[in-house]
Amino acid sequence: MNCEKVTCHLVDYLTGDLDDRTKKAINVHLSKCEACKIALDETRIMLDKIDEAPSYQPPDSLRSDFYQMLQQEKQQVSTHEQKRQYSLKQVWSLAAQVVLLVGVGIAIGWFLKSKSGEQQQLAHLNQRVEELNRRVQYVSLDKPTASQRIKAINQINTEAAPNEKMLDVLINTMNNDENTNVRMAAIYALSQYKNQSKVRKALIASLEQQTDPILQITLINLLVTFKEPEVKPALEDIIHKDQINNEVKKQAQQGLSVAL
Repeated sequence: MNCEKVTCHLVDYLTGDLDDRTKKAINVHLSKCEACKIALDETRIMLDKIDEAPSYQPPDSLRSDFYQMLQQEKQQVSTHEQKRQYSLKQVWSLAAQVVLLVGVGIAIGWFLKSKSGEQQQLAHLNQRVEELNRRVQYVSLDKPTASQRIKAINQINTEAAPNEKMLDVLINTMNNDENTNVRMAAIYALSQYKNQSKVRKALIASLEQQTDPILQITLINLLVTFKEPEVKPALEDIIHKDQINNEVKKQAQQGLSVAL
């Protein structure tokens, strides 16, 4: 098992959600790889902070805005089913409500197919559902605590087919968030989409911007798996910078031999 696969499994490794075979393979790798040991310690700290974080309550303005949008759609589409009760105790419940609204939209769609002049209404409903979905995905990255922003990244990362805006948000978070753990979470999230050229180039460019040795080593281990011509000069630049940590330079030198 290589560094990339190990880093992708670190959270599940720490929470005990891996099968014995995978856990054993990770243990073998960790016994030989100092960089992944550091990444494991950093991930453990990150999870501890998440567990210690108080439950976040969204502001009343967000709660009111969501209910207003939802009520407009319920008034536009007639249904004989009993109205469901919605709650917004936590911002994560928005996601479940969007899924429910999508299901209602599909059911209504089948009903409206038999009625002329109603297709435009269904299209409008679908558009508003997409607006709600985007609101759910990105609003949480403005949270005041690092733990909540990490949770938001994990929520975004459940998307099977990431859109451009989602990738832009993750890239911006990786480069600009004030918290190291949040930037690390963004790197892990982006690594799932490394098959996309935009993501690979962003990860390569980010190596120059990062100043934390943990993040630099994490990126180096990830970049050496790419087949991009920009990887070699990025690693060489790290090696020749005076202010770079010696362990980071050592990792870059090892990565350079692999990249070649």
